[in-house]
Amino acid sequence: MAVQAIMRPVFCRPEFFCLSLEAEIEARNYYNFPDDLVTIFIIEHGADPITMKLVSQYPFRNYCVLRPRKFGLSMNILEGMKDAFGFATDYVIYIEDDILVHKTYFQYMNMLLNMDLGKVSVLSAYSFDDGGSV
Repeated sequence: MAVQAIMRPVFCRPEFFCLSLEAEIEARNYYNFPDDLVTIFIIEHGADPITMKLVSQYPFRNYCVLRPRKFGLSMNILEGMKDAFGFATDYVIYIEDDILVHKTYFQYMNMLLNMDLGKVSVLSAYSFDDGGSV
């Protein structure tokens, strides 16, 4: 069975993270993604205890990477990609801790992933000119 990953870099913003998790949980309950998804939480060093509590209450299969020191934004994300692609057989869905996904997000992602697009490295809801319109 294919195993895919959701990569969730988490910084010191528990209020945003809580809202983001609520939206993701609603989306995952709305549409049962066909592959087995493992959520990889990339926890920045010094995360708030509330953040750790939220992760412990997460209802889906997950794995936590706790940083032993501050990596900073870019390095944390890049190192997190290494961890996430170590779990995934095909792809990684990247959701930051301040993103609110729509309840149809996983249905949309599944549709895109099953289209004959050839080899791609990034799927985005934004236009090529990045003008901000979805």
